[in-house]
Amino acid sequence: MSRSNRVPPDSFRNCRELEAYFGSDDCKCSHYRKYFPDCACELTSVSEYSPGVVRDEEWVVRTIFNPAHIDPDGHLSPSYFRATMGRKGLSIDRLLYINEEQLIKQKRDTTGFAGDLYFVKTSVRELRQVRDSDGTRLFAIYDTATVDNHAHAEVCMNLYFEKGTRYRLQKNMNIVLKLRQIFGACERVPADADLDN
Repeated sequence: MSRSNRVPPDSFRNCRELEAYFGSDDCKCSHYRKYFPDCACELTSVSEYSPGVVRDEEWVVRTIFNPAHIDPDGHLSPSYFRATMGRKGLSIDRLLYINEEQLIKQKRDTTGFAGDLYFVKTSVRELRQVRDSDGTRLFAIYDTATVDNHAHAEVCMNLYFEKGTRYRLQKNMNIVLKLRQIFGACERVPADADLDN
């Protein structure tokens, strides 16, 4: 039986225990919100393979394998973010712990690679500064490193609008458009020139 079909425990002692239990589960971000709300798991390392918590000064990059997700203006389509965020989250790599050559090699070795690689990049600080109209932070960034990728992290929505929420579609679209703007245009090479800024 997969973890998605099992009933999780009533509680977890800490964030690392939650990460170990849910691993790459498609609903992991919803569990972070349920058990450790308000970005609490950013304060401690959630992975035994991690080099440490994700800091504001870092830059992160998302790999895109399918050019069909890229709009004519070079930015990712809103539908790309809508399909990715919410329950699952957005896998990213921390540029402080992986260089361009390593990142490209790693992504070419994954099952999703079909001949194209594109990258979008942003600073952690910029992601963490995005807030809802009531001041609630929208995104949390967790250091979800794996045995094969110590630079791995995830962006999870800290605030999720459940079905039935008034103006839900509009609120979710506003979040998607913010992400689209924050990550900027796609690049063929994940340039790390901004690391010192």
